[in-house]
Amino acid sequence: MSDPANLDTLPLFASLSAETRRQLVARAVERTFPVGAVLFHAGTEPTGIYVVLSGCVRIVRSRDGRRYVVHTEGPGGTLAELPFFEGGRLPATAVAAEPSRCLILPREALRAAMRDDPAVAWLFLRRLSSRVRELVERLDRASTQGIPARLAAFLLTREESAQGGPFTLGLTQAELAEELGTVREVVVRGLGRLRNSGIMGSAGRGRYVIRDATALRALAER
Repeated sequence: MSDPANLDTLPLFASLSAETRRQLVARAVERTFPVGAVLFHAGTEPTGIYVVLSGCVRIVRSRDGRRYVVHTEGPGGTLAELPFFEGGRLPATAVAAEPSRCLILPREALRAAMRDDPAVAWLFLRRLSSRVRELVERLDRASTQGIPARLAAFLLTREESAQGGPFTLGLTQAELAEELGTVREVVVRGLGRLRNSGIMGSAGRGRYVIRDATALRALAER
């Protein structure tokens, strides 16, 4: 059985008083989602704002039969804020990338919380501003970097998280393609070229090791 929902350990909510955090949890609905579960679909009416307590959720859009990642949220991340403030329907689909727990803050409960403590509204507005900045940076990378550079940067991040040791992709090859804005076949070819060139090697069981970090960094900066 999971621990009771708690916002106290999430940095995003640190600016709120303990009583406000308690009231938000009391007004919320907690749900768990297995890997691959859809939290909500693009084009549907929002039920409220989601707060990720644990796990990882990917926000994706589909076009011409291909999916693209808009952003990814881990613990403390929030989802579905846009239609709450703007109105309308959800612009993208949310999919659990790993087993995830979320608090769903219903519309009326959030409005009540904002009336009781205006700091709640400022918190979510700051979060939206940060999201816009992230999306602009992602757009810049997509428009200025090719897929090989984006793949190299992703691999360097994975190696860093493994403290320089063998690492996994942390995603399926199809999911990585969505993250990079391409298709699985391009990712497979890119990984193959890195192995064939000696920049990267296989460590078995889906794990990789970087053999020439200098060359990989140079590729990531192209």
